[in-house]
Amino acid sequence: AKRAAHNVHKRLQACLQGQSGADMDKRVKKLPLMALSTTMAESFKELDPDSSMGKALEMSCAIQNQLARILAEFEMTLERDVLQPLSKLSEEELPIILKHKKSLQKLVSDWNTLKSRLTQAAKNSGGGQGLGGGTGSYGHTATATKMETLKEEEEELKKRVETSKDEYLADLYHFATKEDTYANYFIHLMEIQADYHRKSLSSLDTALAELRENHSQADPSPLTTATPLGVYGVPLETHLQNLGRDIALPIEACVMMLLSDGMKEEGLFRLAAGASVLKRLKQTMASDPCSLQEFCSDPHAVAGA
Repeated sequence: AKRAAHNVHKRLQACLQGQSGADMDKRVKKLPLMALSTTMAESFKELDPDSSMGKALEMSCAIQNQLARILAEFEMTLERDVLQPLSKLSEEELPIILKHKKSLQKLVSDWNTLKSRLTQAAKNSGGGQGLGGGTGSYGHTATATKMETLKEEEEELKKRVETSKDEYLADLYHFATKEDTYANYFIHLMEIQADYHRKSLSSLDTALAELRENHSQADPSPLTTATPLGVYGVPLETHLQNLGRDIALPIEACVMMLLSDGMKEEGLFRLAAGASVLKRLKQTMASDPCSLQEFCSDPHAVAGA
C-alpha cells in the first residue's frame, strides 16, 4: 500500500503543469495556455479588430485565458484533496504501521533467542546436578541465580512482545477501518477530473457558439464562398433542379466558350491549365456566371472546368 500510494503520488505530481504549491495568480502565469493567450493578445494588436480573423483571434485569446484559470483551479483542488492526503498516507501513516511491524519482528526474534538460552541453561543445570561433587553447592547456586535472571528477562520480553503486538494489530485495524477513505482519494480524483473537463467544455461551447454566430453574420467574399449556386460538388439532378436548367451550367458555359475561341487549340483536353486559374474559373462559375468572358482566352482552363 505504501509503494502504491507513493508511486501514484509521484506520477500524479508529474502531471501538473503549474507551479506546485503556488497561489492562483502565480500558477496561472506559468501555464502554457496562459502563454498562448498572451501571444494571441499581442498578435491581435496587429490585425483589424473588425475583421473576421481579428474577432476570432480576440475570442480565442479570451477563451485560452479562461481555460488556463480553469486548469489552475483544477490543479489546486487536486493538490489539496488528492495529492496531500496521498502524501500523508505514504510518508506518515503507513510508515508508522511498518515501523511497529518491524519493531514487533525484532522483539519476537529477541524473545525466541532468550527462550533458547533459558532452555539450554535448564539443561545445563540438570546435567550439573546429576554429576554431584564437593563444590556443587556453589555451582548450583550460581546456576539457579542465572536461571532466575533469564526467567525474569524472558517474562519482561514476553510482556513487551504482547504490548508491541497489540499496537501493531491496532494499527492494522485502524487502517482497515479507513481503507474506504483511502479508496475515495482515487474516486475523488476522477470526480475532480470530470468537473474540470465539464467546465472546459462548457467554456469552449459558449465561445464556439458566439464565434459561429458572428462569423455567419459577416458578409462572405465571393471568392471564398463555397459554390453558392451548387454548381460543383452536388448531384447533377440537384444542380439542374435548383437552377431550373436542362443542361448543367458548367457544361453549357464551357462548350459555348470552346466553340467560340478554343476549337483550334492543340492538346485541348491533354494539357492542363494552371491550378490557380482553374480554381478561380470554378469560383466564378459558381458565384457569378455572367463574368466568364475573361476566361475565353484560356481554353485549357475552360476545358478543365
